[in-house]
Amino acid sequence: MFMILRIFTLILVSSLLASCDFLDDSFGYRGPIEITIKTSDGSKPNFPFVVTSGYAESCGHGGCGIEFGYNHVKTGFAGDAIRFPREHLDLLRPNAYASITFIVMHPNYKQVVLSQGYAPSKADDPIKVDIVVTPFETFMAQWSDIAVKAKLDMAQAVPDSDDYDKLEIQYRNRRFELGRSIVSHIQIIKRDYLVQFESALKQKIIEKYRPIFKQWYFSVPETDCWSSVKCQRQIQKPNRIMEYNGL
Repeated sequence: MFMILRIFTLILVSSLLASCDFLDDSFGYRGPIEITIKTSDGSKPNFPFVVTSGYAESCGHGGCGIEFGYNHVKTGFAGDAIRFPREHLDLLRPNAYASITFIVMHPNYKQVVLSQGYAPSKADDPIKVDIVVTPFETFMAQWSDIAVKAKLDMAQAVPDSDDYDKLEIQYRNRRFELGRSIVSHIQIIKRDYLVQFESALKQKIIEKYRPIFKQWYFSVPETDCWSSVKCQRQIQKPNRIMEYNGL
């Protein structure tokens, strides 16, 4: 009798859990999510931002898997609420936190990738998220300053000492990463940003940023490098190896 009662209880609990989505209208749902882009320098560019979204389950609260969802692409301007829709996500545990990634792109700003967990939410209670973007030229200056500081510190260190070697590696890596960041930024704008717009607007964006991108590219010799180890030797050569592939 005890075993029968136990089995009945388990069946009842399972049925109640399975029907939670009928009892709670937030069960398994995320959104709507409102993204507001803020620029670190307070500027408001004339051309729109592109924001993409997506989630993938990972081992943890949400379960394990390679399922992708919540794939959306939106455009909007700094300061405006960019609204992403309400959607049911097929997680192993529907009410667990779902890790959703938002990617913000704009020719004049460093790309931002924001990943964080979102709990189920009510339809009339949008989740508000602020994302701060930094002008790409500011990012370039900051990264260059870090490399310059390492170079200056090298002059104060004993050659071939551990401190000297660490500073040299820091300098070399920062300069290499700066070059790679510029190349990557140009390709992201070409591949993922421009394709979201109609021909007329796309051409206006290209006309504005084509000379800017070219100036950024050739102002940093390390854009010609693929290896951080060989980069400083490579940039001493008279001719570049890589062909500029701008807008």
